[in-house]
Amino acid sequence: MAKEKRETRGRISGFKFLDLPYENAQVHYTCLSCQKDNYVDIGKELLSVEDAYQNANWVCKSCGFNHSSKSDLPFEHWNPDIIKATSLPTQRFWNAFFKNSLESAESYYKICGACGRTLPFSHFAKKSSSKGPLVRQFECRACKAAANAILNPFRTRDEMLKSATSRRTAQLFTDVLDEKIEIKKLFEKFDSKCFSCECDLDIDDRKSYQIDHILPNVYLWPLTESNAELLCRGCNLKKKHHWPSKFFKSNSKLYRLAQITGANLELLTSTKPLTNTDVDVNLAMDKYLGQIREQSDFPKRIQEFKKIIEGFDLIDKLSLENKQILGLEE
Repeated sequence: MAKEKRETRGRISGFKFLDLPYENAQVHYTCLSCQKDNYVDIGKELLSVEDAYQNANWVCKSCGFNHSSKSDLPFEHWNPDIIKATSLPTQRFWNAFFKNSLESAESYYKICGACGRTLPFSHFAKKSSSKGPLVRQFECRACKAAANAILNPFRTRDEMLKSATSRRTAQLFTDVLDEKIEIKKLFEKFDSKCFSCECDLDIDDRKSYQIDHILPNVYLWPLTESNAELLCRGCNLKKKHHWPSKFFKSNSKLYRLAQITGANLELLTSTKPLTNTDVDVNLAMDKYLGQIREQSDFPKRIQEFKKIIEGFDLIDKLSLENKQILGLEE
């Protein structure tokens, strides 16, 4: 199933998004001379500490002091020989100064495109499709919460489920169960035609066809020989995460699909989506929490995982130890 492209900017009632460089990384520092806070827009590529040490000229917007390795330190209470730019102590100072602002992910800031504030990067949720160097969402978590309060009442249960269980999350449960699909064999099964519209497909034109999960991945069904169908790109985009009976609607079509692939006809004809419970929840938890690189994300990830397994009614499949870790067992 192809990943659906979504655009939320400008379509939320009551929200006016600001024309700001929200993709860029911002660096914060406190002026050495006047103690005022400053933010430096460093663009769409992160600076190295060495590059900043050699070339940066961060001029305070309040007093005009230039924060550069070529500047004397503005500390009148220090020995005059120490604060000269050419002195070893001052050069060590400047190197540490730029390192504090640039070395770790927690040092960076970002502008929220919704409220316009410049905030620590941890105030923004991750977004793998982000164009910015910090790989963070357009709006801060607070603005995102406000937007969801408007959007959530209009979302169907399936849309909410899809939102809570992204493709990346679902794959935590299914990737160990996925099978390698032989493209040539799949084309032979479906007579080189899209199963939905029956248009001819060219095995050599990879952009024209998609290998679709018959039972959607968002309901934790892995990609296997019996759960793979051949669709043209257009039909795959229309099918999205719909259950087979909702998309095809014809019992004869579903029966034929079962004949071709060996898929379970009872599952295909179900009038409502069914979750695959034959998954290793403990392994999924290990992967989901084990991938966290930033300590600040840990509490959020725990809550996300709890919401996922509660939504799929998979709590009973957790080990006692993992239930205790998640606070699900007294």
